[in-house]
Amino acid sequence: MVIIDDHKVFSRGLELLLNSEPSQRVEVKATSANAAEAAWLVERHRAAVALVDLQMPPPGGLAAIRAIKERSPETAVIALTGSEELESGLAALRAGVDGYIVKSADPEQLIPPILSVAAGMVVMPDWLRDRLVAEVERPRPDLSHLSTEELSILSMVCEGSDSAQIAQAIHVSERTAKRMLAALLRHMRVTNRIQAAILAAQAGLVGSSDAAD
Repeated sequence: MVIIDDHKVFSRGLELLLNSEPSQRVEVKATSANAAEAAWLVERHRAAVALVDLQMPPPGGLAAIRAIKERSPETAVIALTGSEELESGLAALRAGVDGYIVKSADPEQLIPPILSVAAGMVVMPDWLRDRLVAEVERPRPDLSHLSTEELSILSMVCEGSDSAQIAQAIHVSERTAKRMLAALLRHMRVTNRIQAAILAAQAGLVGSSDAAD
């Protein structure tokens, strides 16, 4: 994991917390206060997860997220923000984030959601999930082209299942489940699980209270 945040005291505290407990299975390989080097840092360390603060000096957190997703699309990216603004959430979602976390004064509170994203889940605060589903203006999506198997996987994504749980449910290996999930996202023309869950809610396949938990 890499941390991109210009608040060095915060980054250092989170790094110490994550690296002090081996059982958490997330190790911070590097930190940086420079958004411009985020994609390079992720690529260099082959990071599975990147935590990026949205409020950073130019080129800014959103640009860092886009660069990471372009150069290392398999890396799960978590947007970190100090505000609860819908526009920030929408912008981060469009950039391709896999998680959206509101920064707490206590870095310890960020560990559970970080571990969840590392395990293949999506993380989004309830207020953002509900407002996204209610306020994003777009035609009702047509998902009738999805197969029964794809709809089943999509349902599990909306329930918050990780790759291992999906694999167990459909009786395939975790690697196969990840490939099937990637194919589903391509078929839906979305870049991550959050977008898939929101489309499912807008299409009426799941209730808005169930999407992207």
